[in-house]
Amino acid sequence: MSTNIAYDRLWLALKQSRPIAFGLFLARMTGNPKAAIVLSQLAHWTRTGRDVAQTNGWIFKTQQQWWMETGLSRAELDTARRRLRTLGFVEETLAGRPATLWYRMNLPNIARALEVCRKEALPVELTFEFMRAPERAVRDLLGPTTAYHRILADLTGGVNAGLLLSRLLQLQRRSIESGYPWFSLTALNWQEDLALNRRSLENAKARLKELGLVQEFHLNRGAKRVYTQVDPALLCELLQEQFASQATAAKRAEVAGIATTRRHQAFQMSTGVGAQLQQNQRSPQANVRIEQAGNSHSGKPDCAKDPLQIDGKVRSSLRDSSTSIRGTNTSSKTDTTTTHARAPEAVLLQNASVVVDVDILLWPDVLPAGSREGATSILGYAPAAVRQTLLDEYGARARRQAVANPLGYLRRLVLLAQQGRFVPELAHLEAQRRRNLAAVSASVREAEAAVTGDVAPALQPSSKEEGRARLAELRAAMAERRARA
Repeated sequence: MSTNIAYDRLWLALKQSRPIAFGLFLARMTGNPKAAIVLSQLAHWTRTGRDVAQTNGWIFKTQQQWWMETGLSRAELDTARRRLRTLGFVEETLAGRPATLWYRMNLPNIARALEVCRKEALPVELTFEFMRAPERAVRDLLGPTTAYHRILADLTGGVNAGLLLSRLLQLQRRSIESGYPWFSLTALNWQEDLALNRRSLENAKARLKELGLVQEFHLNRGAKRVYTQVDPALLCELLQEQFASQATAAKRAEVAGIATTRRHQAFQMSTGVGAQLQQNQRSPQANVRIEQAGNSHSGKPDCAKDPLQIDGKVRSSLRDSSTSIRGTNTSSKTDTTTTHARAPEAVLLQNASVVVDVDILLWPDVLPAGSREGATSILGYAPAAVRQTLLDEYGARARRQAVANPLGYLRRLVLLAQQGRFVPELAHLEAQRRRNLAAVSASVREAEAAVTGDVAPALQPSSKEEGRARLAELRAAMAERRARA
């Protein structure tokens, strides 16, 4: 296959995905690629959202929708949100019943940052009405963009690597049109365009070279330059496999109501958990997600159809694969400690429970003692290989933020583990904390043993006869002293 034909097939394959218009100026303003992805997507929904005009710029999105559109995990999304709030670019509020999280761009602060970024002599006027204006005017103000393909994050296993590969493809297309397939950019250029620091850039490049998607060679002509080229044939082959597996997964999901992602499955297999989960699962799991999401979504987000719990009662569905971070509450119509048992939660009820040996598990101290009996019963439905990991995930989450319903949270984690979709995010922190406490306790015991060994001879108890003899000696010495006086 010639190079031009390979590139033509690659561009055609990428048209099947829905990219995000990643703003290069927004990346410079935020200084973080993942925060720039969130801000770019918020800018898109502010311009094209159907109900945004009625909500005065407020946009409702669940964590699951953010992940589907951007590929950001819960921890990555929280870090990006925190950075945007610190810079004053995004406002957040809780509204509705149950309370849901809404976002809005802080346009005055963004306008001032654009003035600095664009080096404009005149002030930049950025209003909500202007954001809803024709696309050309908004594009001229927000600056150039690059197409971030969400599917490339699944292929490469990370958002930074997927974003870097998306930018490489854009530059590759320009170089192909100019007749030379190799191009060169410095680390400063990458930092200005994508806000990738040197360490993130090297890690992303290493991942792409490990997959064989990128080739490089060094040229020393006065100054050392690195020239890069993307392998179009291999990338096109991986994309075709990804799209084919997505079609198969969509058909299976219609029957089983289960969908996992290639990225999550790869993470589980790399940690050794996926093999154990596959042995305990009754049906084969799909290795891709059901749908692609991006800037070509309809104007109204589907959060009203599938709300994700942010604070309040649990609302889950077959497509809901996220876990609540603010705890769960039980239904007011039941006295049990479980949440509403909808279709995916029925999987837990259909499987036979296993008696869990309480002495084997290491319980976090943040779990109430009265909840351990119920937690033991719930963990009996989970694969034996991940029970301790589930407890560690709960313990680390509860130390960061109070969980209103510990049993409901554990139940949700067990459901994800049964379906092969559980990915530990904070469990390693709890395990490390436990190891640190064990090491400190061991060192304290060693120090106490050393001190006790030094003073042991002096602390030996004496007999009654020795005590009487010693007392007689003291009385004789005191009598002799009085006689001398």
